[in-house]
Amino acid sequence: MAVARQNEHSVLTSLSELRAIEEQRVADERAAVEAAHLARIAAREAEERAREEAIVAKARAEHEAKLAIETAKLEAEREARLKIEATEAAERTRQQAILAEQRLAQEMELRRAEVAKKRPTWMLVVTALATLAAFALIYVAIDRTRASEHDRERTRIAELQKREMERQLDDMASSLSALQGDLDVLAGRTNTALDALQRATTAAEAKAAKAEIDRIREKEREIRRRQEEIRIKREKLKRGEGIKMDKKCLTQALC
Repeated sequence: MAVARQNEHSVLTSLSELRAIEEQRVADERAAVEAAHLARIAAREAEERAREEAIVAKARAEHEAKLAIETAKLEAEREARLKIEATEAAERTRQQAILAEQRLAQEMELRRAEVAKKRPTWMLVVTALATLAAFALIYVAIDRTRASEHDRERTRIAELQKREMERQLDDMASSLSALQGDLDVLAGRTNTALDALQRATTAAEAKAAKAEIDRIREKEREIRRRQEEIRIKREKLKRGEGIKMDKKCLTQALC
């Protein structure tokens, strides 16, 4: 009787142990399913964040490109107007000088004719000298007009060079800002990859997370290298070493 009870007790104990093992197995499976579900959710969230960041970066770049195009158009139109106005002013000055020269020549011719009829020879000499002096004054006026045009052209070229330097500096500032935005996006991706590495449950997941981190860091190094190159170019430009203009820009309003 005692042996039967002891056997029954042993059977009940074994059944309890088996039930506990089965419950633990079910609990482990549920925990694994829940962990996989959370990992998929985190991956989707990371992918969505990366997609949103890429959309924002693309929109920012398109906006900056549109602004640059509009600014260039406005500057080109302004330079064209200035060129046309300068050309018209120079032409008006030249025409006025020609008309003044013609009127003076006609007046001198009339005076010479009158003097030849009414005055002695020495007056003819005085008139001729006065005529020569008048022509000399006209030549000086025309020469000064040309010098003024030359000065205006040099001023225009200097202004174009200054504007080109400002445009290049603005482009470099926009590039640095865009690269910094890319670095910020990569920083978010780095954090996501680090989280994935910490949550990795298999060697394959850990390897994939490490590879992603290495790719991100390589991109960060490349972006920082480009930032440094732009900073060096910007410093040279500020010192006047990097201004390069097409020769057409020195002779044409639109280039």
